[in-house]
Amino acid sequence: MRGPLAVALAATLAVSAPATAQPAPPSLDMRPKPVERGERDARLAEDAQKTIDLLKAYAERLKQASGDQVDLNAPYDLSGLKKYGFKKGELDIAGAMGTILNLLEAFEFIDPREKFLQPEYSPRGMPVLPSRAMEDGGLSAADYGAFRELQDRINKAKRHLEGNYVVLKQTELKTKRLEELAGSAANMSGIAGAYWATIQGNPNDPMNVAKARFYATYDRGQESGLEFLNEALKEMGEFEKRVYGDANWYLYFGLPYYNYMQARYTRPGA
Repeated sequence: MRGPLAVALAATLAVSAPATAQPAPPSLDMRPKPVERGERDARLAEDAQKTIDLLKAYAERLKQASGDQVDLNAPYDLSGLKKYGFKKGELDIAGAMGTILNLLEAFEFIDPREKFLQPEYSPRGMPVLPSRAMEDGGLSAADYGAFRELQDRINKAKRHLEGNYVVLKQTELKTKRLEELAGSAANMSGIAGAYWATIQGNPNDPMNVAKARFYATYDRGQESGLEFLNEALKEMGEFEKRVYGDANWYLYFGLPYYNYMQARYTRPGA
């Protein structure tokens, strides 16, 4: 897993000092898109084109053999393949298309979905962290410095937590795609299916060991980040109490913020 701040981007939270309003960024198009031609490996493109041409040729032969009665919405009888170890006697069109999409993403003929996951520093429903210090021109230099230091610590915790969260989601998408590809292959053959089931159920298999290690690293990193955040919020509460006499700032603002962040950045069941 990357270091705690490897994916961190410059960002501010609701407690940050006022800044010039910026227009909201355009929403991201989450649909896979073609990789730019200059970024492709020419050999991969040639191999893919050969496969496409071959499939087109088979499709044309199938169409001619059926007297132009081929229905792509109906399952095809592939029962003759059973004698070779294939266990399904029909073709799952939707499943096949999903497999093709996963293959195209794996070989980056279209951009993998994880590339579109970016840090979100103001997710929907995130509580605000108000402070009168934001507009208090009478703050002493010492108090202003203390306020800014607390801001920086809260922002640092946010970048840490969100950065790790994005890495988690990207990795889970990639892992899910690879597992779907393996599952598609396993569904074709009884022997392959049994082997894949054994791998999935074996906690000592290298794949499962690596997955468990990744999740453990994520959990430790997020636990550390949440502790760092909570300490900063408590100290912000002490600042508000000392400077403005607000003894309940942490209870009303800091704690709800912490609870929200804990729910967002802790894996279910961790």
